[in-house]
Amino acid sequence: MIGFGVGLPQESISENIVSPVRLLDMLRPNWWYTWLDLVPQDMSYVPMVRRTPMPQQFALGQRDRTRYFFLGNEPERQDQDNTSPEQFVPGMKVWIENVGECIAVPGVQVNDGGMRWLDEFLYRVRQAGPPRLPPHMRWHVHIYANDGQEWTQKWLRFHRWMQDNRCHRPVVVSETASISTTIGNQLDVMSTAYNALRKYEWLIGIGWFSAHYSTFKPEYERTDLFNKKGQLGAQIGAMYAGDRSRKD
Repeated sequence: MIGFGVGLPQESISENIVSPVRLLDMLRPNWWYTWLDLVPQDMSYVPMVRRTPMPQQFALGQRDRTRYFFLGNEPERQDQDNTSPEQFVPGMKVWIENVGECIAVPGVQVNDGGMRWLDEFLYRVRQAGPPRLPPHMRWHVHIYANDGQEWTQKWLRFHRWMQDNRCHRPVVVSETASISTTIGNQLDVMSTAYNALRKYEWLIGIGWFSAHYSTFKPEYERTDLFNKKGQLGAQIGAMYAGDRSRKD
């Protein structure tokens, strides 16, 4: 999950908008994830555990203890994982005890609700005793912003939170895009994200969301790297595929 990655929603696979093999070949992301129940051998694949780990995810983690897993996807939201810190912390501890410390948690959005969730999470982790925050753990968060300036402000907000709470760990922004409908703002956010990877010490990975999601949710067409014909988008997709800065 180091460098620039991409989210591949299950809808873009199940509806055959573009095959995963073709997508990965054209985009060449450093890493990728999906919500599908996959166990590929590809080491660039980062599995995501939602609410309760599946048996095959436990098995994969136990076979390959160097593979990182995302634990959690917007647990602060009722329409996503809807998991309180009180529920999340024991589940994380079970995973660490049975699989290992190669995890990135918890996938909150960097906004008021997500930061409140993080405050409670950190309190409960420190109250729960060892293993507390494992040394190999990473943070993963979501940053959605109108433009590049707001993106940077949100990143710095999370960075200050780590600093204030003395809980620095490498950070993966596992979902990002602009909330704007204009192509210019999408490109601005992507360019800002590229530059941030080179600039900020603790930021190790950024995942664009998404490859294609608009058939399932039309409002996401503005962030798609591929169009409805399965072709690489002329602007956003081309910028993603053509910018080699994510390979640094």
